[in-house]
Amino acid sequence: MQILGDAQIPRIQYGNTAYGSVLLKSLQTEKLPELDLLVREAVQNSSDASIGVGADNFWIDFNFSTFDIDGLCGQLGAVGSILRDTASKYTSFLEIRDRKTSGLTGPYDKELLHEKDHGNYFKLIFDSGINQTQEGAGGNWGFGKSVYYRVSKAGIVVYYSRIDDGANGGQQERLIVTMVEDQSSDESVLRHVVQNPTGRAWWGRKETDPEVVWPIVDPNEIAEFLRLFGLKRFKDGDTGTSIIIPFIDEQRILEDIIPSGGITDDERNRCTWKNSVPEYIDHALKKWYAPRLHNLKLKDSVLLANGTKWIRATVNGKMIRRDEMDPFFRLVQDLYTTALFRCRSISSLETGQAVKIETKEIRLRGEGLERSVVGCVAYARVSNRELYAGQAGINPYVLTGNFKNNDDENEPIVMFAREPGMVISYSIDGTWSRGVRAPGKNAGSSNEEFILAFFVPMVDNHFESGKSAGRDIQYQTLGGYLRACEESDHANWDDKAKYKTISKMKLNVGKKIAEGAKIPDPELISASASRLSGRLGRALLPARGALEKSVKRKGKTGTRKTSSGGSRLGFTTEDPIWRKGHIVIPFEMGMGSKECRRIRVEVQAEAGTISPEKWVEQIGGTFPIRFVAASANLKKKNGTTEAAACGHDASSVMEGPLTCCLKCEAGVSTVVEVSCSVPGQLISGELELAATDKTIECVLKAM
Repeated sequence: MQILGDAQIPRIQYGNTAYGSVLLKSLQTEKLPELDLLVREAVQNSSDASIGVGADNFWIDFNFSTFDIDGLCGQLGAVGSILRDTASKYTSFLEIRDRKTSGLTGPYDKELLHEKDHGNYFKLIFDSGINQTQEGAGGNWGFGKSVYYRVSKAGIVVYYSRIDDGANGGQQERLIVTMVEDQSSDESVLRHVVQNPTGRAWWGRKETDPEVVWPIVDPNEIAEFLRLFGLKRFKDGDTGTSIIIPFIDEQRILEDIIPSGGITDDERNRCTWKNSVPEYIDHALKKWYAPRLHNLKLKDSVLLANGTKWIRATVNGKMIRRDEMDPFFRLVQDLYTTALFRCRSISSLETGQAVKIETKEIRLRGEGLERSVVGCVAYARVSNRELYAGQAGINPYVLTGNFKNNDDENEPIVMFAREPGMVISYSIDGTWSRGVRAPGKNAGSSNEEFILAFFVPMVDNHFESGKSAGRDIQYQTLGGYLRACEESDHANWDDKAKYKTISKMKLNVGKKIAEGAKIPDPELISASASRLSGRLGRALLPARGALEKSVKRKGKTGTRKTSSGGSRLGFTTEDPIWRKGHIVIPFEMGMGSKECRRIRVEVQAEAGTISPEKWVEQIGGTFPIRFVAASANLKKKNGTTEAAACGHDASSVMEGPLTCCLKCEAGVSTVVEVSCSVPGQLISGELELAATDKTIECVLKAM
């Protein structure tokens, strides 16, 4: 049964041409994988359409399966005949269906279009670059839909919608097939059908006028067409939209998920979501919409009055639930909700997590806003142990797609979002965290720390007339200004020329995080916050993955060595050597009149040094440095050498007059004890250290 009419394929005309190639390139970004862009766009569109529907949530379902390729190609006429030859191996399709949304409303007859707002149907199907007009909408540029065509190998997208028909008091269904391709490409299909195509085409119901493309509205015809995909119509009473994208090249759209060399092989193997489209969509939903996914705390009436609803999402029929999300994304949700509640003057919530979340108001003056408070930031300093409760978790930078992060520090991750609740970015470039002291990178350690923050703006803060340089007329509210400052990919906020609202906002967010997330000072200071005691501390921080090499020795430091050899107490060290992940410190030590001397490692802090005992008492946790081996040598007058060496915790080896052993304090080998039965000797050797926290700075003390 032939359901679709002939394709309308516009030709290039002077002064009135919308090219397919332009639409495909209009999204302005190659920074995010196409599946990320698709998820962001689809959920944001559904969120916009949910506004005004009487419910505390909206539904969005992603279904990935195979379709009847011969049946679909048969409906597409001459274009289908070519696709049957060129794209027959791409038998997968993706459907994105939302419910509890308004659907593709508005006229489909161009003679009935409103001059200022063409309506959702016409804007999605025919327009390009026409923005959403409703206040608080996620979309602004009208180019986001181009990702649907980019994901399809053939550039084919089917739109099916059910809406309330206000004119007739009932409901209406609409289905139309569209195509966008690069008309200049050698692989262009439309060039084989008409001369000089624009790269766009539409199929609707059969009409006598070839210039008119109206959607199929007959429920029986729609049901017959949907059977090509194994799909069913919306149930009576439901409204919403189904976007069907056939000819999915699964291998191509998954190949840019993780860049080559971006992470270790072990991390890559644990990212199982990289292996299939449904699994990655599930991950991308959590990554970008964790703030609202199954967030039942958004049922509060104050939030609903502002259009903030929780999202009920499924992937191939399985619902995404909060308690099944990665702990990192649960924390992202809690940070967002905490900041949002503070913005809406709702009492703070219990998150059920061990992580302590703090909130601060962000205030700006001189920006022409009615209220000085422009938003709230919620932040937390969290360790691997707190986040994953001792279990192995995937690195937050991998989860958020920040594969190019600092080798030595865990840059603070700052998120921000408007009403739609989509994370605009997981910013680690410092623009939102200026002045925040980053924890050191200590991959795999349960003590490794991260600073996470979420900024939620006061979007309903209005610009004052006469005080905002015209922004009260152009943008009305702070939310309107932020929306206008997003690029078409919604990946950042940057001020318009001559304004500084966002730059001030970023600066103040960083200031508040820096004040609240810093490590306690003076007596109880954590060693990881200290940046004193240069030489040995820096030696414990070689570049990640650096090759093993010896450092050229430049002379000795420490207590000044005298010409009396070992007759006086002295202790000197030479430049450290990086060896197989450990630091080796060459040393010389005069025994004087003592038979036994102890060398201890302590952590350098601003108020002095911290011994292992004080560390456990004041800071808690395991002391971050330990000796793993040591050696001692005594050169005799006859030219021979006595030697002793020790390795492993609390082990001891004795050779002749020398003894060398490791001693434990607070459960860690932090002391090397050297004994010599011959008085007044000069002992040389090496001290081998390992650090569990690469940011510590330490000193060696001989006693």
